Amino acid sequence: MKTPRLFIALPISEEIRKGCEALQAIGKTKTTSVKWIDPQQIHLTLVFLGWTDSSLRARIEEVIQEVSERSSPFSINVNGLGVFPPLRSPKVVWAGIPEETPLMKLQQDLTDRIGSLGIPLEKRPYRPHLTLGRVREGFASDPFTRWITQEKEVQIGQCTVSQVVLMESQLRPAGSVYESLFASPFKSRK
Repeated sequence: MKTPRLFIALPISEEIRKGCEALQAIGKTKTTSVKWIDPQQIHLTLVFLGWTDSSLRARIEEVIQEVSERSSPFSINVNGLGVFPPLRSPKVVWAGIPEETPLMKLQQDLTDRIGSLGIPLEKRPYRPHLTLGRVREGFASDPFTRWITQEKEVQIGQCTVSQVVLMESQLRPAGSVYESLFASPFKSRK
């Protein structure tokens, strides 16, 4: 059995997806140095697990189910365009998501529980965002830089999230393809 490359995510609404796609269309007119993500593949990553032993999948799904059953649906706002790291050498183009309590608590609960399974996780602080594109080597674009700066407050939309999904990232020559492996709806109605 192959070792899958896994992550835990929240799916986004079609409205948010369309808003992201519209921004990508504008971005394509500003630079050819970005490989834009297929809008159908855009999601909010909560925990990136990376290459994970297949024998842990059932335990990961149990954690997702336990955490999601204690969670209630909540709204996320998607606004602002930006890049990681700063504009002088960007690698990722993203749409921003504020660090609001329900989202950050869900992410922390999942991180703590997944970490207790012995899976090594990223040490960087969690910064919620939707990845829109990845910057290619040799990037240099004044129109793109100006556009990112102008759109740092752009309002993309709001959606309600109500389930957690375990995803597999399959690396392909044309770019990663994401497949949903397991979904667990929020059960709590506080």
